[in-house]
Amino acid sequence: ITLTGGGSYSLTYGQNEVYYRRSEAANMLVANPTMDYTQNPNALAQVIKYDTSDNTAYGIMDMTEVFSHITYTDKNGEKKPYITKALRGMMLTDNRSRVIVQDEVTLAQETDFYWYANTGANVTFSPDGKSALLDLEGDRMLARIIEAPQNATFVVMPKKSVVDGVAHTNTEGPKLAICVPNQSENFTIAVEYIPLGKGEGIPEKNALVPIANWKAEDNGMTALAHAGSA
Repeated sequence: ITLTGGGSYSLTYGQNEVYYRRSEAANMLVANPTMDYTQNPNALAQVIKYDTSDNTAYGIMDMTEVFSHITYTDKNGEKKPYITKALRGMMLTDNRSRVIVQDEVTLAQETDFYWYANTGANVTFSPDGKSALLDLEGDRMLARIIEAPQNATFVVMPKKSVVDGVAHTNTEGPKLAICVPNQSENFTIAVEYIPLGKGEGIPEKNALVPIANWKAEDNGMTALAHAGSA
């Protein structure tokens, strides 16, 4: 998983919405993208909890303010945020051999979402689209959906904005994505990343654990349980 590479000093500072250099070009969750900023440029994403042990570690960020500028007008004519709460947790688990990235979102209004992970690797999907094997010159990593709404699956998208009019610069290669249109209910997207050694098979999948239940102990993330093979 990577970012999209260097930019250009010719780009106008403070006009990031014009260029493919915003959250659509990063490994982020994006809501209702338009020509405006895809995230509030003045927002503060606070780390609200973290813990570590010899075998595990995690951190949890409150991303609510990041999405606060994405609003709708209610029946009283007042502007209200589509997203009333958004958390992103990142966890090292299974003796720090895996990474789990988990987004938990509370909604007030129907919203379109895109989950993105940029990569320069070749991508092969499992038949159900829930797993993606990334191969970069023989180095392999499994990306696997633990949880996603509406039975969403992985897809590959070009490194371009879904919004017309956004300039595309330094956008070579694919982008791993989960597309969630017309989402009206609260949801969780959890994806685990597992580096695979040469000849190593696909390991069992971790079960979904709500962020509120995350904890680190020396014998592993005790709240986690494997959910069976993918």
